[in-house]
Amino acid sequence: PNPSQDYINIQISTKNECNGLLTLGIINTKGQLIYQQDEMVNPNAKYIFNIDILNLDIESGVYYLTLQYKGETISCKIVLN
Repeated sequence: PNPSQDYINIQISTKNECNGLLTLGIINTKGQLIYQQDEMVNPNAKYIFNIDILNLDIESGVYYLTLQYKGETISCKIVLN
């Protein structure tokens, strides 16, 4: 859910050509990386990331969720309450 209070769930489905390291990150508005998780992904698979934000000890506010794979980055704004 966005905004989120307790956790963030991210579901990713890979395609045939996906095979390698995927990096999931949360970045604050100062550009500081506050969470990172690396996962080796395989073709035609489904991955679910559950991030417990209560245990991250971060303040409420706007953050950016990033996915990095083979030099490409996708990001979206998230709000944590």
